Amino acid sequence: MRGFLPILMYHRVLPRDDPHFDPHMAVTPQMLGQQIMQLRRLGFTIVTLSEACRMLAGGSGNARAAALTFDDLTIDFIRHALPVLSSSVTAATLFVIGDALRQQNAAKRDSDSRFAGAAEVRKLADMGFEIGSHGMTHRVLTSLPDRELVEELAASRALATEIAGRETLAIAYPRGRFSPRVLAAAAACGYRFGCTCLRGNVQHSDELLALKRIIATERRLGVRLWYATTWLYDCWHQERCRRERKEWVEEESRAIGAVSAMLAPDNVTRISHAAK
Repeated sequence: MRGFLPILMYHRVLPRDDPHFDPHMAVTPQMLGQQIMQLRRLGFTIVTLSEACRMLAGGSGNARAAALTFDDLTIDFIRHALPVLSSSVTAATLFVIGDALRQQNAAKRDSDSRFAGAAEVRKLADMGFEIGSHGMTHRVLTSLPDRELVEELAASRALATEIAGRETLAIAYPRGRFSPRVLAAAAACGYRFGCTCLRGNVQHSDELLALKRIIATERRLGVRLWYATTWLYDCWHQERCRRERKEWVEEESRAIGAVSAMLAPDNVTRISHAAK
């Protein structure tokens, strides 16, 4: 089924005078609010990633849905993004790193940690935000042998599901890298939607485990944001996406010796239970 789904990818939301502000990786709270306003002016309804993908798969791609995704879920989100979203929309998908959640769930929290803790994630889920996985250790999945790959996927999904109180169906692949082997393992572990760093909009329901995204930066506004939500943006990045897919498979082959065959479902189930 053909449709059209823009997915914006955010990492950090910080004031411009913050020493960690990087215009290539962060936006200001003001810019986040302006981007949301422009998406609405363009006719997009902002929904969670899972809801948007279901609309696409169900043939409702022309409903003009858009999704906001936040990778890593740092404490910056609580301090700077949440006030903006709370006043306008709580339909965003937040990708959490499993080990970071575990560390912040310890009896004594590190006050200098940049990541949100389990209690905060639970509150966000109760507010209506969708909680997704960003891996257990944030290792690049294409670099892992089969057993570690499945453990990384299964354990992070189980932990995110437990903390959020509802089934986690979405993953953002660390550094956005994937391969046919990674997609097969993600599907076998129960994920239905997977976000990459490939640039573009989602136009087919058979892309749901390899979703393209639009990188949200301080310059992504006005004509630049409009352009990114059109087929022109996809045409411009088509060759780049093809090249990156090829490079990631080649990197995987070098990292683990050879691209593994698709994982057998019974082995995935056994390892998944062991990882919980």
